[in-house]
This record gives sequence, structure tokens and C-alpha cells, in this order.
Amino acid sequence: MNQTIRDYIKTRVRWLFAFGALGWLTFPLSQFLPRYTGDKVGAGLPVLGMLMFLGAIIALNWAIKCPRCRANLSRTIAMTVGLSWGSGPKVNFCPYCAVSLDEPRVKETAPGQQAPFNPIR
Repeated sequence: MNQTIRDYIKTRVRWLFAFGALGWLTFPLSQFLPRYTGDKVGAGLPVLGMLMFLGAIIALNWAIKCPRCRANLSRTIAMTVGLSWGSGPKVNFCPYCAVSLDEPRVKETAPGQQAPFNPIR
């Protein structure tokens, strides 16, 4: 479990992006599927695709949070971190709590030591 915060954000963004792309690709599929299988099979496919796409968009806006400060990162750095494949600017910290994105996601404490108290939480 040595996942960094950057890896955590990347996996969330990429899974939600793939889910939304699959929902978006359901629209053209729903136009061609009834020709080969009959009229009843593809009738609910556009609605399913729309729900998948809208669900992914809503999740992209609300489900990506900083593991340390729980601030919503989706409108600030999530897309830049998750969908940059070596090009463009590299974000190195959370804009709210300034934690490095290359730190481990879960901070381990020594045995017998209590985790620090966060009064903001």
C-alpha cells in the first residue's frame, strides 16, 4: 500500500473518464444495434448511455478529494494530474493544504503512537 496521492488522483480520474467515455460511445452504438438485433433491444441504450455519462461527470465534479485535507480537487488540479501523459505543467502539491502529491496516501504511524489530531476535520 505505497500508493502516492498523485497515483490515487490519477486512478480515480482515469476510471471516471473511461466510464464517461463508455457512456458517450453508447449513443452511436444505440443507432446501429437495432438494425442487427431488432427494435426492442436497443430502445433503452441511449438512456443508459446518458445516465452513465452524466454520472461520470457528476462524480468527476464531487468524488475527487485530497486525502489529507478532504478539499475538492476536481475543479482545480484533478484533470491536470489525471490526464497528463508527460506533457504540460506538472502539479506538485494540493492547492489547499500544500501537501506534496508524491507523499504516501496513508501516513503510517509507529506502533503505539497516536495519529495527530486535526481540529479542522
